[in-house]
Amino acid sequence: MNKKVLRIAKFVRLRVGGISFSKAYTESFGESFEEILRITEDVFDIKPRYTCKNEPIFCSGVLRDFFDAIIERS
Repeated sequence: MNKKVLRIAKFVRLRVGGISFSKAYTESFGESFEEILRITEDVFDIKPRYTCKNEPIFCSGVLRDFFDAIIERS
């Protein structure tokens, strides 16, 4: 498993049809929220969409299923 994928997996929040990240949760572990978003964009070649609350969501059922499997194994 790619170290970058494992790095972002601990911050993933599963959503219907996609994944998101919590800025407060990510920064509570001393990680850069912007860097986690950038890594996700680079590794999976997908751009986030932003909600009305300016929260990034990566809209992909495949990503959701992928991280669901990783989280269940952990």
